[in-house]
Amino acid sequence: MSYFKILPFLGIISCLLISSCKFNITTAHIENIQTCVEVSWDQCTNNTSVFSTTDPVIYACCKLKKAPENTEVTFIWKYAENEPVVIDKVALNSYDMGINLNLSSNLSMPYNGWPTGKYEI
Repeated sequence: MSYFKILPFLGIISCLLISSCKFNITTAHIENIQTCVEVSWDQCTNNTSVFSTTDPVIYACCKLKKAPENTEVTFIWKYAENEPVVIDKVALNSYDMGINLNLSSNLSMPYNGWPTGKYEI
């Protein structure tokens, strides 16, 4: 079975997520960044960084903490072999749903399956 690896480097992901947020940097932050193939309540049920080329959906989840209203978080999905290529960008807004939220984004398998290689979120 062919596998590819998502590179959920917490530092890189945190930087991407935090740099995409519109908030007071002294209050809001991202915690518990995970990748998986199944979620419950917008959180991964089993954190993993290696996926099958036939997994139908891949999720990225995190917890947004101490965020003021209308905080925006953007998940940027990239295929990272050779020159990184942006696959998708998903922007989520907290609106007035509270200061602590579970957030998730997902990417569905392409028609011909996942290309083997490295990915970043």
